[in-house]
Amino acid sequence: MDGILLIDKPPSLTSHGVVKHIRQLTKLKVGHSGTLDPGATGVLIIMLGNATKLSPFLNLETKTYVATCTLGQKTDTGDIWGEVIEEKEQCELNKELLEEVLAGFLGKSKQQTPMVSAVKVKGKKLYEYHRQNEVIETPERDIEVFDIELLSMEEHQFTFKAVVSSGTYIRTLCEDIAQKLGTVGTMSALRRNRIGHYDISQCVELNDLTFMNWQKFLISKKDALKEYPMIEVDSPLPIYHGKPMTLNSTAERVVMTYQNEVLAIYDRVGDSNEYKSKRGLW
Repeated sequence: MDGILLIDKPPSLTSHGVVKHIRQLTKLKVGHSGTLDPGATGVLIIMLGNATKLSPFLNLETKTYVATCTLGQKTDTGDIWGEVIEEKEQCELNKELLEEVLAGFLGKSKQQTPMVSAVKVKGKKLYEYHRQNEVIETPERDIEVFDIELLSMEEHQFTFKAVVSSGTYIRTLCEDIAQKLGTVGTMSALRRNRIGHYDISQCVELNDLTFMNWQKFLISKKDALKEYPMIEVDSPLPIYHGKPMTLNSTAERVVMTYQNEVLAIYDRVGDSNEYKSKRGLW
């Protein structure tokens, strides 16, 4: 049984903890795409069986978050679950100033990778350096903020929605916004509402999954790849052997199927009608 489950991740549980729970429930190979911090909630894509191979082909480059930033404190993790390392007088918030500052983050920019992250430097994950109290220079990464909107504000905190490119750290964005406001800040809440075309409204809560019902929530590999043209073949053998195919298509990428089952991803060679196997999915 292969496919995708869309989970509304609860707080105080790691993404790996969700994977472990579902692995025990289904007895299948399980993976996930798009890690959420333990305190965060929202859309978490879980892949089962051979669907664990789908991640590079799901077009998950755009993500939507709702976050709350609390001003006046900075922590070593960038969120309220870390240790406070700096305190600063809180600025007086007003709607016009805050909206102006938020708008300044629209577009492409560089973002400093936080120390508490799974990004590797010299073969070692940054959070491992952090656990050993070792401070190193973290890499910058290219990010893009497609949309950002103030949702609400209180005396010393505000909530905003941001549509961002994959790899954007909302914790760091909160810190950078606070800096622009002339103070320090930390992320105090985070919810992911969307990844690609997968929305929170499609998600199931982890506690609602049981041994008896989890299959009814499963999205098939074919449905997960429906944005690509489907090419039905008469025999699966050439696909199993990874042979090139000549197809009546101009699409850059197609999905090869046999008897309505997904077999492989094929990519077009230049401007020709020849396609080569990119990834077997059987």
